[in-house]
Amino acid sequence: MFILEVFLVIFVLLSFVIPGATYNHYFNNSFSDKFNLLFGFILFLSVGTIFSIININMISNQIIWFLSYLSLIIFSITYLSKKKIIKETLLGLLSINYLIFIIFFVLTIFIRFFNPDIIHTEKIMEFMILSSTMNGEGLIPKDLWFHNEDISYYSYGYFVFSSLPLIINIEPEIAYNFILPIVVSLSYLAVCCLLSLFDFEVKSVKRNLFYFLSFLFTFFLAPLIAIFEFLGHLSFGGKSLYKFISVDGLDRSNTVNIFWPEENWWWFSISRIINYSKENIPFVDYTINEFPAFSIILGDIHPHLLAIPILILNFSLIIFMFEKKIFKQNNIIILNISILITVLINPWYLVPIIWFIILNIIFYKKSSIENKPYIFDFFKNQKYLSLKILGIPLITSIIVLVIINPTNQLQFPYLNFVQISSRLIHIFLYWGFPFMILITFLISKLMLSINSRILFYKLFLVTLSCSFIITLLSKSLYLNFELFINYLLVASLFSFFISSVLAMILTESKNKYLLLLLLSNITIIFGTEFIYVVDAFNNRMNTIFKFYFVSFIFINLISIYILLSYYINLSKTRKYITSFCILIILIPSIWWPIASMVTRNIDNEGPNSLNGLSYLDDKELEIISYIKSNISQDQIVLEGVGNSYTKSNFISSATSRSTVLAWPNHQLQWRNDASFILDLENKIEDFYNNPSKDHHIIKTYNISYIIYSNYERLIYKNSDISNFDQFNLIFENDKYALYSIN
Repeated sequence: MFILEVFLVIFVLLSFVIPGATYNHYFNNSFSDKFNLLFGFILFLSVGTIFSIININMISNQIIWFLSYLSLIIFSITYLSKKKIIKETLLGLLSINYLIFIIFFVLTIFIRFFNPDIIHTEKIMEFMILSSTMNGEGLIPKDLWFHNEDISYYSYGYFVFSSLPLIINIEPEIAYNFILPIVVSLSYLAVCCLLSLFDFEVKSVKRNLFYFLSFLFTFFLAPLIAIFEFLGHLSFGGKSLYKFISVDGLDRSNTVNIFWPEENWWWFSISRIINYSKENIPFVDYTINEFPAFSIILGDIHPHLLAIPILILNFSLIIFMFEKKIFKQNNIIILNISILITVLINPWYLVPIIWFIILNIIFYKKSSIENKPYIFDFFKNQKYLSLKILGIPLITSIIVLVIINPTNQLQFPYLNFVQISSRLIHIFLYWGFPFMILITFLISKLMLSINSRILFYKLFLVTLSCSFIITLLSKSLYLNFELFINYLLVASLFSFFISSVLAMILTESKNKYLLLLLLSNITIIFGTEFIYVVDAFNNRMNTIFKFYFVSFIFINLISIYILLSYYINLSKTRKYITSFCILIILIPSIWWPIASMVTRNIDNEGPNSLNGLSYLDDKELEIISYIKSNISQDQIVLEGVGNSYTKSNFISSATSRSTVLAWPNHQLQWRNDASFILDLENKIEDFYNNPSKDHHIIKTYNISYIIYSNYERLIYKNSDISNFDQFNLIFENDKYALYSIN
């Protein structure tokens, strides 16, 4: 069954080549064949979304997605058959890129196979949303943890990525572990699309190897801090070294234990590098800095990860249109559809998308004959076109910020100034690999061009001065002597990057769009040192989290592109030397994901499978099965209120039957009425301590069933199972009792 499900998902994914090829052929596009599958997937998501909106909760999401897929495939095959190119389209699936696509899908499936359990972190919450979506009848799922009110979180990603499992009828607890492989494999194709747009003068076989290595490095290897994790597990270094590094959870091990570290969750500290706190400073800088390998090993299906393949496709489409100067209406439409899907999955990604479009507009060069770019020429001569490209993303950003604002986290004035800048050592530990490559590349370029060098000096002074002016005007950055020196170094580092890249863009024509991609991401990272997006936490935790994650992908891809571009031109001797040096540096980065995956497998609470609930015992599975078989989906089954990040309330997630309230800390983040949520939690506690058919909570929320278990007995100290005799006992085992109100 496991192999059949994997085969069917891969088959459905590959079949999207057909509608993608139909789109490109119909509009006579010059896109590479590498775009076909992604275009087909975008069209599929668009059709399914439109059908769901028209449907108005009349038929299930499973039928919606099945009809969308069937209609799109039938139409596409009919069209291609008439044009007699269906055979050519299908033969295109035999390319090496689709083979590697399958390899990455299977690789990620095996990672999930050895650690499938839906428990710890926010997995049960994500499973709740996925379960509700897969058993629901609309675009926005019901919140199973808030008495069937609409979910107030970024749920669109769960809606669109539940589509493939729904088509082949996979249960939610298994579908959960298929979503990451789908995202990762699609991301590989998106990376191929992006890198194919840059000059890389080698044979096609080597180009495919280049795509493979670039993706592997970016999505499956750890950042530079893995070196110190590796040394720590070798019991190398003194206390002063790890005190200087100052990353929570990173320390020297008392014993040498590399394969495999015995500490549970030792690998988690690598995602909390950017931080700063001292007793004499009134502010604390605590952030999250995930990267793809960490997210894949962790196994969560957060929206920031779900949007990645489509986000990379957006950047590829933007580069394609500006580089080829092809601004056909259908190209702009597909770009805007892709942007809308990305933003609906994760609105944070509006910032890098819009910023990259603006940079391309600013540095657009109308004629390839001219020696200098016509800055703002695009605005002067193509103003209507620029409105078409930027119009929908800008309108979307206004809608998301003001009208939708799905988590109610974004708060006026939406932006605020940072109080503590990142420590340079932490920036180096996270960005060290790509930054070392980029610094070497940029310095060598500046040394070769006197014009670039002179312009660089001027731009560097301007950029560094502007950084200090912003800091002085904001009056928010806390600076003692240590932090001032640190800020000076950080500002100088990023000023160097921005100035050198700008100088090259303005004086050279080669790889301009690669440099623009680098510039957009460097400025976004540097921007997090000054400004953060104001949310419910009112700090820069999520700003660092979202923007670092995106920029990590693009900056690493760019650095690997640069490294391999130089590597292929080296002599054999220099290649051997370079390979040896790179391998020595990368050994810890290779070790970290392998050691982390093995540790995760050891921590896994159930058997190896793709069933995320296989860790549950027979008594837990028994009540889940009973509820799913005997209680209708719209009924509310009351459970005790569980704390966030715990196993609590897994029954509502697993059965897709709503409870009144769960994980209140998350509900407080998602919804405005804090007093109502806290009062509701108190009322549920009062009911379990004083159960009655006439209790306010029973009547108000139309509760039909009540669960009483060891968990409720533990958290509600005054509760007693004998007090539930007034209700009808309909199910009982050694752990659970299920009562009916009537």
